[in-house]
Amino acid sequence: MKKYRAHLIAHTHWDREWYHSMELYRFRLIEVVERLKTILTSEQCSPSFFFDGQTIPFEEYLEVRPDDEAFFLEQVKSGRLHIGPFYLLMDEQLVNGESYLRNLMLGLRTVKKYGGNATVGYMPDNFGHISQTPQIFAGFGIDNIVMWRGFAIDETTPTETWWEGADGTRIKAALLLRGYSSCAGADPATPDSFDRSFESIKVLKQHATTDTILLMHGIDHSFPHQDMEKIVEMLDAEDNEVAVTLSDFANYLNDVPWAELPCLLHNELIKVLHMDGTFSSRLHLKQLNRLCETRLIYHAEPLAALAWLNGERYPEADIRRTWKKLIQSQPHDSITGCHADRVAQDMETRLASTAEMADYLGRNSFDQLGGGKFDYQNPVEAKVIALFNPMPSERETVIRTEIFLPHDQDYVKELFISDGNQLYQADIIATEKSCFPQRSDYMIPQRIPVTRVTIEFGPIKLASFSVTNFQYEVDEHPQLADNLMDLVNTESKLASSRQEQIYHPGQILENRYYIITVKPDATIDVKDKLTGKEYKNLHALEAEVDAGNLYNFAPLPVRTKYCFIPGSTTILENFTNSASIQISGHLELPAGLADNIKPLKETVACPVEVVVTLKKNDPIIYFNTKLENRAENIIIRARFDTELENAVNRTHTPFDIVTRKPLAENYAVAGARLMATSLSRYCAQYFTSVANNDHGVTLLNRGLPEYTFHTDGQLSLTLLRSTNMIWGYSEVDFPTHDYPAQGGFELGSHEREYAIMLHAGDIITTGMVQQAVGYNQVPCLRLGIAPVKTPFTMKLLPETMLMSAFKRAEDGAGIILRFHNLEASQQTAELLFDGCVTEIIKCRLDETPLEALAFENGCLTTPVKPKEISTLKIQFKRLNA
Repeated sequence: MKKYRAHLIAHTHWDREWYHSMELYRFRLIEVVERLKTILTSEQCSPSFFFDGQTIPFEEYLEVRPDDEAFFLEQVKSGRLHIGPFYLLMDEQLVNGESYLRNLMLGLRTVKKYGGNATVGYMPDNFGHISQTPQIFAGFGIDNIVMWRGFAIDETTPTETWWEGADGTRIKAALLLRGYSSCAGADPATPDSFDRSFESIKVLKQHATTDTILLMHGIDHSFPHQDMEKIVEMLDAEDNEVAVTLSDFANYLNDVPWAELPCLLHNELIKVLHMDGTFSSRLHLKQLNRLCETRLIYHAEPLAALAWLNGERYPEADIRRTWKKLIQSQPHDSITGCHADRVAQDMETRLASTAEMADYLGRNSFDQLGGGKFDYQNPVEAKVIALFNPMPSERETVIRTEIFLPHDQDYVKELFISDGNQLYQADIIATEKSCFPQRSDYMIPQRIPVTRVTIEFGPIKLASFSVTNFQYEVDEHPQLADNLMDLVNTESKLASSRQEQIYHPGQILENRYYIITVKPDATIDVKDKLTGKEYKNLHALEAEVDAGNLYNFAPLPVRTKYCFIPGSTTILENFTNSASIQISGHLELPAGLADNIKPLKETVACPVEVVVTLKKNDPIIYFNTKLENRAENIIIRARFDTELENAVNRTHTPFDIVTRKPLAENYAVAGARLMATSLSRYCAQYFTSVANNDHGVTLLNRGLPEYTFHTDGQLSLTLLRSTNMIWGYSEVDFPTHDYPAQGGFELGSHEREYAIMLHAGDIITTGMVQQAVGYNQVPCLRLGIAPVKTPFTMKLLPETMLMSAFKRAEDGAGIILRFHNLEASQQTAELLFDGCVTEIIKCRLDETPLEALAFENGCLTTPVKPKEISTLKIQFKRLNA
């Protein structure tokens, strides 16, 4: 009897788009599926074929071969063809946690439609795994993961173990130590093609902790083989210790004695060498993705749910279509930026369309809440600014927006705004003559001449998860607007004090939190007024040569740093509620590389404009940096030397805040480049923070996820990477897979938004998390002719509970509220409503009901486990339904 049982899985790995566009790959997809149809209907054998854990390939195949749907229904239902659980294989670190969940929901909906049962958590090619994947899988009824990458592959790594996630959830983990292509290419017609398979069996035997081995016959875009039985026969005959059978994942997983295995994997698995450059390749796509997620998750979905509770129709099909379009730009070879230029062009179009769709859905639902359809009105009739706060906590902010006045109004001297309790005098930022398209049901849009006025007012207080209305009135005389004063308490005083200034001579900005000196080299010195701590030379712009590819940053052996060269300093804005200073200059950089390995002697000047902004009563220091990149093979960063001793790095990731160790500069000489021998880049969602017991600095980003953290408390944020190879380097000492992508050079104009906050100690314990999250979850603003009213308000306590979703339930019956506990200890969540709640049910992540929760007088108090992602299904009494 043989010592090992080997399960051979027939599969293909399908990249929707990569070094070819989706449409080009679709032609190959049609050929692959046609071959698969022939095999599945043959009488020779009854194989089981696994289609990469995705459902989108069949959706795109059926768009051009719709008559084959009945065939797939039969094959999936019979268990001969396995699809799902994912809609597509995304990158876990670069997308919002809700994008991860909706991806699974879309995939499992298709699996259910075809009568399948997707119980395998197949993630073969993801560039690292987040800490909450075990909890997410368990929340969808999946108790296992089959994965490659993220864990350290060495002589002690087993082929099977357990993985414990952030909340303590454990799932079975099958580790693809030889990738998803351990037996790729094995063909009975070519005996030499089995060499890879034999070597894989040898290696996997050495790592096996049980008598079970997993073998994978397939690779990227590979065709199914017509004679798998012969392949099994030849593999089985090679090794006297290994019995090989054609199998599927269910049989393999059932064959492993999991109860005997230790748990060796914990929390996030991000040890992926030579792929961490994907956090910063084609950053403009990551910025667009963040914009789409913000508009869809935090504006369109909650506003549509609120309008539905108010009796309006819920745009289910439109929201689902928008989600699909967004997720189609999130595959692991798409959102990472390591693809052909044609793919980048498709993604730009797709993401721009998604942003428009999400914006329209949000605006339409906002209008349905009672503010009037602004697009159909004469804009000068609007007198209400309505602001929806998508966060379940109060917030204070300064608002900048545009309003529209009659065209013949040449100037605006005074403008007053009231929320019914407080009166604000707005700053007039800019005034210009313009036209506005007035839409009509029966005519093409008419262009109405208007005066477009940009105003700023505040700081205002926005109620938690509701709409706050502000009425405005223009007064030509230097006196308060009488009719607005009638709306507020007669004892109220004008909110904004004209004596208080944020800008001071000497390029100094000051508010209640900071005194900032802005210097000609674009760095800032900051005194934290609340702690007394002073920071010097924060925000140093620097660049160096990047001789890597779109997957991997690779410096030269002699690392030369190119620093910002000052030009001019300008007081860009000086208003009551905010002030901005602009620093102009340039980076003098090598124009490119000679022979891909030596910096050219020719240099180019890359203009840079940095705007530093401080707002009244705001703990955030804002940066807006515009780059004109004219150099090739360059990386540009903003460095923040905090000089905090014994600092700990805490970073926001999907559904978690993780603690990370400082990165070591470990590189080995490889030809004319340096190659990292350990992880050299980290990825952040909304923010990353360094802090010791006394002080902390938090770096916020809007779609700029790549950062580094070193032992001296130094944080660096990547602003641009410029390289033109998908992979490979075109030289003898590197792989010669030449796939140039000139667009990867990122030549041209770029705009980056990011910010910092200073605080006392850890970001969680000092209560700064909501401000950091709010930097991305911005309020949604609409102009209207009447105030907007939401059917209820809601507050979630404490601050360490972060809400990620408020949407209508997938079954259309009730509202789904999802939030997660950031603390590593059990907390008590308090949910406060002033609306009519009739039932609250705790659910799994896939919205399967678990138990009813007791609540009283619009208040739910419930324990939340450490790092738990909590999903509640809430029944409200719908109004006007």
